[in-house]
Amino acid sequence: MGIINDKLDQWYRLRLESQLEYLVPQTIKEIEVRFKFQYNNNPVVNFDMPPDLISPNNSRLSNALFRGGIYDSRTNEIHINPDSVWPHKSGIIDTLLIYLNQDRWFIYIPDLDLKQVLAHELGHCHNHELLKSEGRDLLEYRLDKKYFEFRGFIEEGISVFIANEICNTHYEMKLNRINPEEIPQQYGYQLVKPILEKHSRTGIIHLLNHDPTKKELGNPKLYQERILAELS
Repeated sequence: MGIINDKLDQWYRLRLESQLEYLVPQTIKEIEVRFKFQYNNNPVVNFDMPPDLISPNNSRLSNALFRGGIYDSRTNEIHINPDSVWPHKSGIIDTLLIYLNQDRWFIYIPDLDLKQVLAHELGHCHNHELLKSEGRDLLEYRLDKKYFEFRGFIEEGISVFIANEICNTHYEMKLNRINPEEIPQQYGYQLVKPILEKHSRTGIIHLLNHDPTKKELGNPKLYQERILAELS
């Protein structure tokens, strides 16, 4: 099976790379139109996952965020893990061929669709550029000691929302039924979703500029309600 798996890997990567050629400019344009935003510097997109970008960390938030990709704001580069994403709109042929390769999953996971992952990482780039326009930085925003986890939920949630809007993959989950330790991105998404559905770009800017109170840190639903009230 070794030779077959090698051939499948080669075919699989070529398929992903060929899709990426048109998906990058297409997805950038869709985000710019939908969110009334223009990228100043389009990020470079790489098919790799440099190990130095995934530094071991005890944070509950950062441990499981790198399955499909990562955006490095220091270099303005997106790294997509070719071993963890599926071709966009995977069909039965993709599924059958990947099933033959025992190193890959054979169950389609929508949130690892190539365009979904790309749009999510472009969402991080979008947030970085918004913060830069205010003289701030995404890395500094995320690593703030006082609000580290909460800001992570907010920023990840915005990126998930952007990707879901572009890929039309919205879904509903009760905030109090999500374990933030297990699925921090989806926790963040459900936290910001009601806000961004009503206020879109204005809501994104407001969220990135308003941190929770001490009481809201322990009860994010209160934060959600306050932000909605402030924007109404």
